[in-house]
Amino acid sequence: MQDIIMGTITPMLYMFLCIIIGYILCKKNVLPDNTATVLSKLEVWLFTPALNLKTFIVNCTVKSLYENMYFISYSVIIMGMAVVIATILGKLFSKDKMEQGIYRYSLAFANYGFMGIAVTPLILGEKYLYLYMMFSIPLQITTYIWGYANLIPKGKKGKSLLSNLLNPPCISVFVGIVIGCLGCKDYVPEAVMLTLDGIGSCMGPVAMVIAGFVIAKYDMFKLFKNKNVYVVSFLRLILLPFIYCIFLHFIGANIDVIKITMIAYGVSLGLNTVVVPEAYGGNTETGASMAIISNIFCIITLPILYMMILSVVQ
Repeated sequence: MQDIIMGTITPMLYMFLCIIIGYILCKKNVLPDNTATVLSKLEVWLFTPALNLKTFIVNCTVKSLYENMYFISYSVIIMGMAVVIATILGKLFSKDKMEQGIYRYSLAFANYGFMGIAVTPLILGEKYLYLYMMFSIPLQITTYIWGYANLIPKGKKGKSLLSNLLNPPCISVFVGIVIGCLGCKDYVPEAVMLTLDGIGSCMGPVAMVIAGFVIAKYDMFKLFKNKNVYVVSFLRLILLPFIYCIFLHFIGANIDVIKITMIAYGVSLGLNTVVVPEAYGGNTETGASMAIISNIFCIITLPILYMMILSVVQ
C-alpha cells in the first residue's frame, strides 16, 4: 500500500512543481502573453512527435509485436469499450460541442503516457514497463486518430478522416512503427536518436508548464466549482477502470494484463485537454479544471482502485 501511494505521489509532485513554475512565470509577467500558445504548438509539432518517433523506433519491432500480441489484443478491446462509453457519456455533461469533446477525451483516456510510465515500475516492478509500453500502443494510435479530433475546436479540424490523421503526432507514430518493424533502427544515426531523445524529453515538463500558464489566467476557485468535473473524475479514476479490469477478469485475461489496464486507465487525466485546445485557440478552462482535480484525487483513488481490483481477481 505504501509503495503504491509513494509511487503515485512522486510523479504527481513533479507535475505540480512544473505547473507551479508556469503559474509563477505567468503571474510575474516574465514571459509574453502568447507563451502558452507558442509552447503548445511546439508540443504538437516538435516535442510529442520526437517522443513518439523515438519510442516506436526503439520498441516497435515485428518480434515484439508478435510476442506481446496478447497484451495488445486486450488493449484494443478495452480501448474500443472506452471510446464507445466516452462517446455516449460525453453528451451528458455539456451542450457545448467543444466541451463535449473535452469530456469525451477525458472519459476515454487517462495520462497513460507520462504518469502511467512513471508509476508502472514503482508499483508493479521494472519488468512490467516494456509490457506496459506494448499495451499502450493502441492507446497512442487511438489518441491521435480519435482523441485529438475531440480537442480541436470546430473549424480547425480536417474535412476527412485522412486529413485528421495528418497531424504531426499521428504521422510520427506511423513513421516510427514503419522504421521499427522494418528493422531500420540500427541505420538511424546516433545523433538523430539523441536529438529525438532530448527533444522528446521536453514533452512532459513543458506540457505541465503550459498548464501552469493556462491555470494562471483563471480564477483558481472557479476551476474547483465545476461539478461535472468531479463526476467525470470519479468515473475516470474509479468506476470505469474498475469495470474494465473486472471485464478482463471474466473473459479470462491474466493478472498482468489486469494490473497494466488498471494503471493505464486509473491514473489521473493528462494535459492534452489543455495543450491541444490552447494550440488551436480553443477554450481550456474545463480541461485545466479536469487536470488539476483528477491529479489531486488520484493520490487517493489509485491505491483504493488497486485494492478493489485485487480483492476481486485474486
